[in-house]
Amino acid sequence: MSIDKSWTTNPYRNHPEFQAGLKAFIEKSKSHLDSNGKIRCACEKCDNRYFKYSSAVERHIFINGFSKAYKIWIYHDESFIPPVVLPSNEMTDLIDDVIWESRENDTNLDEGTSNTRGSGVDDDFAQLLEEMETQLYTGCIFSSLEFLAKLMHIKVNNKWTDSSFDQLLELLQLAFPKGNKVPLSHYLAKKKLKSIGLGYESIHVCKNDCCLFWKEHDSLQVCPVCKESRWIDKNTKGPKAPSKDMDVFLRPLVEELKHLWNSGVRIKDAATNTFFTMRAMLLWTINDWPARSSLSGWSGQGYRACATCNEDTPSYRATNKVVYIGHRRFLDANDPLRKRLDFNGMEETRPAPRHFSNIEIQEQLGRLLTRKPGKHPEHGGGEPKRQDYELNWSKRSIFFELEYWSSL
Repeated sequence: MSIDKSWTTNPYRNHPEFQAGLKAFIEKSKSHLDSNGKIRCACEKCDNRYFKYSSAVERHIFINGFSKAYKIWIYHDESFIPPVVLPSNEMTDLIDDVIWESRENDTNLDEGTSNTRGSGVDDDFAQLLEEMETQLYTGCIFSSLEFLAKLMHIKVNNKWTDSSFDQLLELLQLAFPKGNKVPLSHYLAKKKLKSIGLGYESIHVCKNDCCLFWKEHDSLQVCPVCKESRWIDKNTKGPKAPSKDMDVFLRPLVEELKHLWNSGVRIKDAATNTFFTMRAMLLWTINDWPARSSLSGWSGQGYRACATCNEDTPSYRATNKVVYIGHRRFLDANDPLRKRLDFNGMEETRPAPRHFSNIEIQEQLGRLLTRKPGKHPEHGGGEPKRQDYELNWSKRSIFFELEYWSSL
């Protein structure tokens, strides 16, 4: 049941609507008293930072008004339910999409048609569709599949262990009416969600970030690069940021991007009920400064930290820091600010840093030394020393394996 909050925006606090809403709010909030019999004050000034007696809270809200930033009354008996992950109609669409994806290699389907007579793949999803329409138990508002998706979402968000999730499932089976559809274990729950594309694959990684134990390395017991055991020693220090070895972790993503560009995937057009092969490409990434360095391969530290200005980065060492100056170079040649002396005591006569073409960037990358990935001491450790001709490049980004990347 929704809560009427319209009174909180009424500027006339003597109005009966505001008075009635305030009284109801105070009464509802009394179920959230602390050990001293106080509640959080939701007035505009206190904004839930201070605890006061309910009479004082009522007086504060009347004088100062209700906090404009307080939208969900989680401190005053309004439950906060996370946004629905997959509403019923979306869950049905998801199952429908998986059915179409499974028909990708069905020779009875023709490009651009709506022919659905294939190899009987729909039968494999009959049980999922049935569960989508079956209540978790008689009278429940959730279907068994929708409830499972929401429950697994909560598990992931709160980092529950598999064993604790199994205990919860066991309790729910006992608490809900007999004949309920609560899964027997986390294993079975994960298996069911994986069948509709909501599962995940766990991939081991070398403790030195040299490689993933994936695909051709899936069965290996030692790293093919540094020869360390696949199984982490108990004395190993905690995880560190991948840094220059980010590409190792991006390998599965890049393989998928290659497939999307070269082969594409069969997609159903919901408007025309036909299917077609869709291809996709990665145009850009949006990230903070450290992540930009890890992804691009151009270090964001030192005298040449700017990936755009490249080796022409205007920088200067002041005491023990590198500062980046010369921004007046980007102004028009006749801009009066170029002639002012109160920046560094000199006029700025240099042109803007040059624009480096794709060919020039490829030439720079071609000069990089071949280095093994990972942080093993025998392979240079975490940050091997760069040669002067390598500029600020620490690696050739894995994204250059995408045939279109160097042209973007």
